[in-house]
Amino acid sequence: MERKYLNSQFWKYILPSMFTMLLSGFYSIVDGLFVGNSVGNDALAAINLVYPIQVILNASAIGAVALSYFSGRDETKSADRSLGSTITLLIVAGIVLSIVLFFATPTLLEILGASGTIYEYAYDYIFVILCGGLLPVLGNGLSPLIRNYGKTIVATICMSSGLVTNIVLDPSFIFVFNMGVNGAAWATIISQTISAIWAFQFLLSKKTVLRLRKDCMKIEKDILVPCIGLG
Repeated sequence: MERKYLNSQFWKYILPSMFTMLLSGFYSIVDGLFVGNSVGNDALAAINLVYPIQVILNASAIGAVALSYFSGRDETKSADRSLGSTITLLIVAGIVLSIVLFFATPTLLEILGASGTIYEYAYDYIFVILCGGLLPVLGNGLSPLIRNYGKTIVATICMSSGLVTNIVLDPSFIFVFNMGVNGAAWATIISQTISAIWAFQFLLSKKTVLRLRKDCMKIEKDILVPCIGLG
């Protein structure tokens, strides 16, 4: 019975996790689909080329491991600390990493082989993404907190809402407003904002026993170390 229970719990968490990871990768695919049909092959190549930079940004969305650990042991106060510390860590990582990548982008694009028109498209796209870099970090980083709290369906809905928004905004910005690759980037940023808002709304609601308090927002070593180690 215990093994059966563990198997059910495992699949309860792993399947939504795999699905949300798949959804996060769809953003670039959707952007590339619409941009390729509107602007051309060079723009499509540019979006594919800067994808590794986006992955670096999204990789900073870590930290749910500490929340899962303390919640599993029913240590509510420690779980509260991990929740606040993780959100603070996400904010700091989103801002710092966006700034670092912003200044490193010209060099990174050259290393990735961008030149000419492709370089221009790639820079225009990633410039918008990095200007709003905190939003993708929060959009991708808050959902695992909800999932590891046990609300796997809610976490999936948060990510899905962002992707659906992206699918709606991409053709509007690219075809209707003729914004090209900038429109695709703005659609991604706005979509990630929607995901973050949904996640915050849940974390601040009465549906969770966890509470965001000012005294829990400090980044603590016992939470920071495992988060960075996992990332």
